Amino acid sequence: MVGKTDTPYIANVFDVAKEQNIPTKRLNSAELQEHFPYIKFNSSDGGLFEYQNAGHISPRKLVHAQKMLAMKNGCTYIDDVVTKVHMSVAKNGDYVMNVETKGGDKAIVCKKVLLATGAFTELNALLPGIKVDQVLCPLTVSLVEVSKEQAEQQLKSMPSVIYRGDGHASWHRDFPRYEDNGVGYYMLPPIKYPDGRYYIKLGHFHGTVLRRLQGSGEVKEWFLNGDHQLAEQTAALIKSLFKDVPMSRWHGDSCVVVETPTNRTLHRHGTCPAGGGNWRERLCCKKQRRDRSYCGNDDVTRMGFTHTTRRFSIKNDNWKTNYHKVEDMNVSIYFERF
Repeated sequence: MVGKTDTPYIANVFDVAKEQNIPTKRLNSAELQEHFPYIKFNSSDGGLFEYQNAGHISPRKLVHAQKMLAMKNGCTYIDDVVTKVHMSVAKNGDYVMNVETKGGDKAIVCKKVLLATGAFTELNALLPGIKVDQVLCPLTVSLVEVSKEQAEQQLKSMPSVIYRGDGHASWHRDFPRYEDNGVGYYMLPPIKYPDGRYYIKLGHFHGTVLRRLQGSGEVKEWFLNGDHQLAEQTAALIKSLFKDVPMSRWHGDSCVVVETPTNRTLHRHGTCPAGGGNWRERLCCKKQRRDRSYCGNDDVTRMGFTHTTRRFSIKNDNWKTNYHKVEDMNVSIYFERF
């Protein structure tokens, strides 16, 4: 974490690290330059370097690992797209949840459903008749390519960076800023992507943009077209952050984060849509990685290992599964765009 040292934001970061006993090292401006000479920071910046059990999570590897662990522990993975979720009453008078899929000829019947569909919650009939109290915020990221040699040598020790401050005078100016003219971004070190190339990724925070999306049409349009001008500005910022690091091609991408009135996930009897406060859910994932605990209430924590993909997995307490008639089971439905 790097930013202007005399601000409440950075002071709160220092306080939290101390309260939670997180192994960190405080760095002043000179020490920042000593540790990370390839990045340009403001002389008023200070940092908090988390040197143990820190870094970034690869969503692709995380999905694969969670799916493998789930199946190893008895979950059945169904490679299909969920089109509808609805509630009905069983013969004994109890409510049951019905999950319909694109390729299935019968609905899967279960007791509980967990939606972790984020911005896509209302695109299919996952919560028919229910208007989710959430706001969709469009964000833009850019990825700038560096060579394999740079990634594995010059930038080998580069950490993930969260920045909130005034920025360096040489940084590209045309980038979303806060009302106080401050700069905020997150940046990942060079990562090897499926195309075999290494990219540095940077994105802005939703507090720096005013636009919000309404409905599935605008969400679809955003993912199809995005904001090329902002992506170009973001790529220019990445290039201006570094000293003596040649960079070549770049490309932008679009994402959508979900805001709720409380910045927490939404919960409903029978169906639990984990569709808000995306960044908090990512922190829960990181917490699981550290101490293997779970976040949420009992209904959610009993779900066990799940995965993040365009499919869904199912699991019950007895580890027995029937594809079409499943009693007393928890069904987890996850969507994520890669």
